[in-house]
Amino acid sequence: PTYARFRWSTTKDLTATAAADDGEVEDYALTISGIDYSDASATYGAPAHTIVVGMHIGAADPDSDAAAMPGPSANGDDTSGSDDEDGVFLNSGLTTSLQTATLNAENQYTLYIPVTGTGKLYAWFDWDGDGTFGNLAAEQVANGISATTGTTTLVVQVPLWAKTGTTYARVRFTSDTATTATSPDGMASDGEVEDYQVTIDRLADTPSKTAPASCSSTWTLSGSNYTTTTAEGVTMTATASAPTGSAW
Repeated sequence: PTYARFRWSTTKDLTATAAADDGEVEDYALTISGIDYSDASATYGAPAHTIVVGMHIGAADPDSDAAAMPGPSANGDDTSGSDDEDGVFLNSGLTTSLQTATLNAENQYTLYIPVTGTGKLYAWFDWDGDGTFGNLAAEQVANGISATTGTTTLVVQVPLWAKTGTTYARVRFTSDTATTATSPDGMASDGEVEDYQVTIDRLADTPSKTAPASCSSTWTLSGSNYTTTTAEGVTMTATASAPTGSAW
């Protein structure tokens, strides 16, 4: 905390402590807070959170940023000041970070998100790789999940149609209920925002059951299709990608 003083008087050249013949003096207690910004590419916006002690994602308190630090690696906030983007993991031991992780289309993942404080979690993945969060309903994977000090889990299903290649995820934690705090972009009065670079891949899963006599148990990924050959020599093809809304 710090303080501010205001004085009003007819006395000229009045200092902060000198006596005055008339007027009034008023003092105010102030708290000067830093701001935590995002660091994904600029097309994703620049959400910001006022830093409040005891309210953050991960083990480290967020450091104060002068401005957003957008970049293709989504690590500007990691490499500036302290490495405070340490709050989203792929294992319960909190050792495998989401940063630079590879996620396979159609697969399901459990994210482990430790927080300090009490608030709500909001999260997005840019599944279609268009440089924005939330243009598709499926891109918001958490919408106000209650979280308190400890680890909260979030199950994420990668869509079949997710675009392969590099993309990004954003997680926000705050007690603020304003639209600017609960959307991918905007200001929040507390908490933290963390961005992560991830890669979407499309790999064939190893079959877990014995194939029927008339069907091969081996599927090969070729381009955007899976192919297999039956015992009778018939080749079958299944698409590995489909537009939004497609059903098997």
